[in-house]
Amino acid sequence: MTKKIFSDFHEIYLDIYLIGYPTEGESIVFCLKTDSDVSSFLFVGVIDCYLNKQCNYTMKLLKNLKISKLDLLCWTHPDLDHSLGIDELLQKYVDNDTVISIPISLLEHKEKFNECSQQYCNMFLKRLKQRKNENKIQLKYTSNGMNVYSGNYMSSLRDKSYSLRIQALAPDSTLVGNLLNRKTIENNIFSIALCLQFDMLNVLFAGDIQNNTIRALKNIWDLPDNFHYIKIPHHGSASSSNFIDFLESQKKPIFTGSVACSTVFSKAGLPDKKILERYRFIVKDVICTSDFIGEADAAIIYVRFDIDKKTYTITKMVAN
Repeated sequence: MTKKIFSDFHEIYLDIYLIGYPTEGESIVFCLKTDSDVSSFLFVGVIDCYLNKQCNYTMKLLKNLKISKLDLLCWTHPDLDHSLGIDELLQKYVDNDTVISIPISLLEHKEKFNECSQQYCNMFLKRLKQRKNENKIQLKYTSNGMNVYSGNYMSSLRDKSYSLRIQALAPDSTLVGNLLNRKTIENNIFSIALCLQFDMLNVLFAGDIQNNTIRALKNIWDLPDNFHYIKIPHHGSASSSNFIDFLESQKKPIFTGSVACSTVFSKAGLPDKKILERYRFIVKDVICTSDFIGEADAAIIYVRFDIDKKTYTITKMVAN
């Protein structure tokens, strides 16, 4: 289903906020923002959540931006650093029009995960049951190639339309079925990545996709010819290096002016500096939240793409 939105904007932007914390934790808020006085936000999506010192900076950012509901909520996988507070978002920012994207087989096979991940799955299920008209909630068990969200946007002041398409790069049912036969399961093997295409802009939110997923699916990925923004997979880990291998193997340079961003997972020594250096050969700007977080409780890499001018700006922010 494709949503059609009419507004009165002259200018339109894609805003991406990557939130990272001192030692672990990641969340992304992304939105289509216009200069309209009536409906300035045409689309709002959130990928994953975390809280630090009992402060949920994803929710704090949504409040500061005066956003009251989400069009898309994606929970990529049930690791702690991508999950704390996800149930709060489900409770406060989701209605029957919100698309909720979670990994295929996640809730049905939650007993396969460790105790901590089972807890997040149970909290998520509890929030789902608390929702009114839960049978109308748009819950999508997301596998590779799935069209997660699409929308058409047109201004009443301009004779131009824009199309949004968000597609999943994720384990398919066959791969998941094979993995479920194992006695123990690593949460990252379920991780969802999202490929966003808006007008001529291509964005990859890579989640924590790892090499087994990348190797199994890269030959059938329907990827664009170039990317303008990449959330580097798995905090710049070598366990996701097959993705940078894939990018480097392209016969032509596919990055002409672009941004790649990462967050921190300090217990594993991530990001791997060698991995980041490889991205610097093909991406104009490579940034990690650790570059400027200092003593702050959280760091935010804010990238704004001006859709018509085909330019972008980067702002580094800290939160306390």
